Order: sequence, then C-alpha cells, then structure tokens
Amino acid sequence: MKRTIMLISSATAVLLMIGSCKKPNETNSTATNLEVATMVSGSLAANSNGLSNISVDAVANAQATVDLNPGCGATKTYSFTRQNPQGSTTTYNYTFNYSYTLNCNASNQPDNVTITATDKGSFDGPRLTSNNSGSLSAKIGGLTTASQVFVLSGEYKRAGTYTSKVDNKTSGSSTVDLVVTGVTLNKTTKIITAGTATFTVTGATASNVAINTTGSLVFSGSNKATLTINSVNYIIDLLTGEVTKA
Repeated sequence: MKRTIMLISSATAVLLMIGSCKKPNETNSTATNLEVATMVSGSLAANSNGLSNISVDAVANAQATVDLNPGCGATKTYSFTRQNPQGSTTTYNYTFNYSYTLNCNASNQPDNVTITATDKGSFDGPRLTSNNSGSLSAKIGGLTTASQVFVLSGEYKRAGTYTSKVDNKTSGSSTVDLVVTGVTLNKTTKIITAGTATFTVTGATASNVAINTTGSLVFSGSNKATLTINSVNYIIDLLTGEVTKA
C-alpha cells in the first residue's frame, strides 16, 4: 500500500512539474484588440515605413509626373530603397517599385495620377517586428497649382509574418488591408491633415488561432489618427507608431 501511494505521489509531482514548465503565453494564443491595432499602426506609421511614408513618396512622384507632362495616358516608373534614419527606435529596410499614369480631363489637361506600387522589406520596433511585402493601388488628385492639398484615395495591403511585443505577445502571419478615402496631405509639410479609412486584418497566430478583425480610421491631423475596433478607440501616432487607448 505504501508503495502504491508513493507511485501515485510521484506521478502527481511529475504532472505538476510539467504543468509548471508550460510557457506563460502558450494559453494566450489570441491576438488582442491592442495587438491588432499595433499591426494596423505598423502598416501606417512613418517609423515602420508604413502608409504615412509611402503617401509622401506617392504624392511627390505624382507631382513630378505631372510636371514632366509625359502626355495623357503615359506612364512613368520609379524604383528606390528606404531605410530608417540613424538613431531611430525602429529599424526598417524596404525596396519600392512605383508606376504612375497621367490622366487628363475632357480638355486634355492633366487631372490626376493613378498609381500602382509594390514594396518588400522588414521592420523591428518596440511594439512589433514584421517581415512583409505590400501593394498600393491609388489615385492622387490636387495636382494643380491652385490646390493647397494633395488628395489620395485607394487601397494599401501589407502581408507577412509578425511578432508582437505587447499584450499576449503572439506571433504568426497577418494581412493588413487599408482602404483610404479622401486622405489629404498638406503640399508644404506633406503631413496628413484629414481623411478616413476602413481596415481588415486577417491571418493566424502561431497557435493556429484565426485573426479576422475589421475597423475604421479617422485621420485628424497633427500626425494622429483615431482607430476603432469593436467600439474601442485607440490613438495612433503616425510618426512613432505608438498606440494608446483613447
């Protein structure tokens, strides 16, 4: 009887030891609202070379295309790389390929530019690390000298792998799909001053838990945007990528 009790006690001890060795985040396999907001922020913020940076390149090259005036329906292409400034808290390295088509109005005067673009690279920041590729399809208006702002509408997608450093600290694969409408950029500062967007984040964590979240964005100027997920609001800093609950 004593031997049986000792065997049971030993087995129980082993099970307890196995349970205690389990990693704390193994049960926290779901990407939280904050983690999803951080993924969206990574696709937006300048210091992860998100849409804030991409839109600056896009409007500058669109204006250059109009100034060159290659002719109605003509296309210009641009390729370049972007790396983080020295001393940045987030490191990134991306290559870009842009194609711009000049569209004219009924009087054959330059009216707007349509863009298709691809990018590929990675970033590593205090809240998120990602290796990804992106695509942009957009139209840019406000290219006449009379206009005070550029106006960008279109869709930007960024897909790849991620590792979160906040909340449940999940990792996995994700696709962030941003559809922006009437995003305006000041022609002098190139800062986004207004506009709206909807987004969808899909994918799966490393534990094979699905990610499927939708939400909205309002660009309020001063390098800020309000992101809403499941009726919860977050403020995104479009320069640093910082996400704070409103």
